Amino acid sequence: MPTSLKKNKTKEKALLCLSFSSDGIAYAYTDHPHTEAPIKHCGFLKCTEKKRRATLSAFVKENQLKNKECSIVLNPDEYSTLLFDAPNVKESEYQQAAKWLLKDLVAFPLSETIIDTFPTFSVTQKKKIYVVAAKEADLKIYARLIFQSNLKLTRIDITEMALRNILLLDEQKENGSALLYYFNNKLHILIYKDHMIYFTRAFFVNLKDNDDDHTQLFQEIQKSLDYYQSQMRQPAPDRLLLTKNLTAMTEIKDALTQNLSIPVETLALPEKMICRTAIPEKIQLDALNVIGETQHYIVNDLLQPAQEAAHDSTS
Repeated sequence: MPTSLKKNKTKEKALLCLSFSSDGIAYAYTDHPHTEAPIKHCGFLKCTEKKRRATLSAFVKENQLKNKECSIVLNPDEYSTLLFDAPNVKESEYQQAAKWLLKDLVAFPLSETIIDTFPTFSVTQKKKIYVVAAKEADLKIYARLIFQSNLKLTRIDITEMALRNILLLDEQKENGSALLYYFNNKLHILIYKDHMIYFTRAFFVNLKDNDDDHTQLFQEIQKSLDYYQSQMRQPAPDRLLLTKNLTAMTEIKDALTQNLSIPVETLALPEKMICRTAIPEKIQLDALNVIGETQHYIVNDLLQPAQEAAHDSTS
């Protein structure tokens, strides 16, 4: 079991963030989710899907987390994210209108789908939105698991939004940043700019470190950047960030540095997000999305003035 969390005696509502995969549960915990305090602890609980309830319940009991607020971060293979022109309705009606946009584009019936939307950039004054679709049955299973583990589910987020929090608390770049990370045998490239997700794409690539030919990797990344610049009419991001497991494959970083026209750097957690105890790199990678999710309220507070100003300008 991980280092004990039970020393928390603060009256402020704490936040436990969880993400589930086939081999375990990633978690990150903060007892001050509304202030820029370090993450108290994070880690990964190895277990099979059948053992999730027993593992999580034991973890909650051991660390005295009963009735604590909990946020779930879905992994990329648990939902679909699609970009559309914003429908010609009020923003409050986007979610309902998105059902028609998704028709025939998801692999499960819309009647069994949970849909959400979030805004992104505009092209020639045409607003765009991202639509997120997940299976309702999967979310109900997670909600039941959280209830049975004596936690209070407050929100369900997606990995792109959780990782956005990390970049928003890091140095901001005029043309944004691209992030490349690896999950479940897929590479994912995300581009963030102006506090928003502009671009997201996943693709399969062989990442063997002893493979001298990284042509496919470069081509897929370049294809994404070309589309972003030509079809979405955006300037190239100011940098490409790699998670540490990709940077450790030195041939990959060297190949990208030599072939791409933008700087290639390693993603590092901002000082505001460093755990009170050092986070081993393997755990940091396993729990990267939940680490980002612990900063949800802080990021929302940072963005609120800009969001209110944007709303006032359009009302």
